[in-house]
Amino acid sequence: MQKVLWICLFSIYLWGANETPKWTIADIYSMAQQATVTNLDYPIYHQTMKEDKWVSITTAWNDFIDATVDIKNSALYILDEGTGGGSFSTQAALWRDDTGSFLLIVAENGYDFTFPEKSVLKAFQYIPIPGRSSSLGIQLISPPLPDLSLLDFMPEGMSMKDLHILAKTQPTIFYKLPREGSSIHALLVVKDDLEEESILKRCYYDKKTCIEKEKIYRYYYQHLKGKIYRDIELSWKEYRFEITKKSRKTPGIKDIWPDQ
Repeated sequence: MQKVLWICLFSIYLWGANETPKWTIADIYSMAQQATVTNLDYPIYHQTMKEDKWVSITTAWNDFIDATVDIKNSALYILDEGTGGGSFSTQAALWRDDTGSFLLIVAENGYDFTFPEKSVLKAFQYIPIPGRSSSLGIQLISPPLPDLSLLDFMPEGMSMKDLHILAKTQPTIFYKLPREGSSIHALLVVKDDLEEESILKRCYYDKKTCIEKEKIYRYYYQHLKGKIYRDIELSWKEYRFEITKKSRKTPGIKDIWPDQ
């Protein structure tokens, strides 16, 4: 009887050792953050001492900051508000294909006086070995997204002058990763749309610069806003993303800063 019991326990041990772990976004992100293939600066920790919450740590002064880690929806968000007016955000989301491989995409944004710089996208692939707790390791790969430019936000019939004027507003393509669902949204963000007061009402530059900028934004409001696309939806299809929908809806503050 004792021999049979030991055989059963040993079988259970082997089954547990060979079972593929149920990886979460916290696991995959931590693997990517600790790997030598990238420079993700914000580690995550699960604190359970005073309260149950996720935190990260600033690389500048080694202080804890809150992190949002949504295990159920495979989403992560960290906002380092900084101390001198600039801040830095990290978004991450996790996808899985039919073969069991994981795709982690991280979008990083610096903010200069609350206006986001162009998103830096990083992608990682993790391939578990079926039936085992080991894997082929986490790899840095090219983000499987279309390489978007301002031209993708221009509808048919717009002129080269329209494109040049739009470029002079110095817009940003901001990638909004999903907190629910599986689609990524590429948002065209124009600084004047996020300002509390338009440059047409009050300009802070020298006279010559103000005349030029007012001319540009006057053209933007009269000929471009409401006509150009502002939101390109990238849907998850066969382990890559494809453009499936375009919208003219202007991005708002909560699209850029979801916790505001």
